[in-house]
Amino acid sequence: MLFLSKKYTMKKIPLLIIGSILTTASFAQFQKNDRLLSGQVFFNNGSEKNINTNAKISGLSTGINLSASKFSSATRYNSIQLSYTYTTNKQDNGSGNISKFSNNQIGLSLGRTMLSPLASRFYLSIPITGGFSIGQGKNRNNSILSASSNSFSVGVSASLGLLYQTQKRWVFMANIISLGQLSYNNSRIKSYNTSGQIVNQSRTNAVSFTGGFAGTPFNNLSIGVGYLLR
Repeated sequence: MLFLSKKYTMKKIPLLIIGSILTTASFAQFQKNDRLLSGQVFFNNGSEKNINTNAKISGLSTGINLSASKFSSATRYNSIQLSYTYTTNKQDNGSGNISKFSNNQIGLSLGRTMLSPLASRFYLSIPITGGFSIGQGKNRNNSILSASSNSFSVGVSASLGLLYQTQKRWVFMANIISLGQLSYNNSRIKSYNTSGQIVNQSRTNAVSFTGGFAGTPFNNLSIGVGYLLR
């Protein structure tokens, strides 16, 4: 076991701190009060099939995020974001009965992103976002409208990503893994008969939490590009 003297340790600690600061400063390319305009697109797709019954479930989620950001330091920036998401899920029981759900959602959120320098102009990013969204959905059985919904949700989420700044002002970014999402959803649902008449109305409230590491590694994959204003 190696023991260090108090004198040796006290000399080393300031040197380590200074070295860490100089390393971070040499990597950091952004400046306080820099502004970043960016857009991101995301796409998630999956399906599952039962080989015994031929039943199949498939899902698709895609959308776009537009944001305006301002740096509070060389490795922190705050954002306001407008988003649109389209989601669809399809269930086929293997006997000719097909149920399809589709939903359109618009959201507004505020976020804060922390950057950790990995190399010159290359960063690990951790965006934390909170906001609200409204949506409209429809459920069809064999192309016949069976239900419709209007929803409102609020939530907070965190993800892990990468960011790269070119030598000019272009910034490329990607969110790779969802670290977690906590949300509250309120929905009003109308059910219809085959003639299109409302037969039932209900309201649901739900709180949900999802974590990225417990599921698919790339379940929150999105890519984007930004332009830096100074």
